[in-house]
Amino acid sequence: MRRFHLVFGAVLLVAFVLTGQYMDKVQGHLAGMADGPRLLYRSRHIYVLLTALVNLALGAHARDAPRWQSRAIQLTGSAAVAGASAAMVVAFFYDTPHANFEHLNLWWSRAAIYSLVAGVALHVIGGTLSQQPNPAASAERATL
Repeated sequence: MRRFHLVFGAVLLVAFVLTGQYMDKVQGHLAGMADGPRLLYRSRHIYVLLTALVNLALGAHARDAPRWQSRAIQLTGSAAVAGASAAMVVAFFYDTPHANFEHLNLWWSRAAIYSLVAGVALHVIGGTLSQQPNPAASAERATL
């Protein structure tokens, strides 16, 4: 799990650089663009960086939980974070050109942000549960 997040975070850092180059080269550094689309491009660009940093932080600090229940929660959190990261890259290219500024129905971005929050929360829960003492192990030690 750690290696996956480190590699995926590095790939997302490259995606961050490439989305910046896209805004510069393809979109003319967003010059002359209306405020709404320019704001969406820049914010989605920064969100790609956010997902890269979350993945790198998980890769650097997350530890596999010893208990299978906690590990399952962490793996679910990792899947949510990875899905959110991919969805945010899609949101950069899809939400901005297709945005309806009257209703702001940016469903790729919304799904990515909610998924990122859920994934991080699951990692916190899984990590916290793995630090609690195992009652079966404690009872076994007490009988010895």
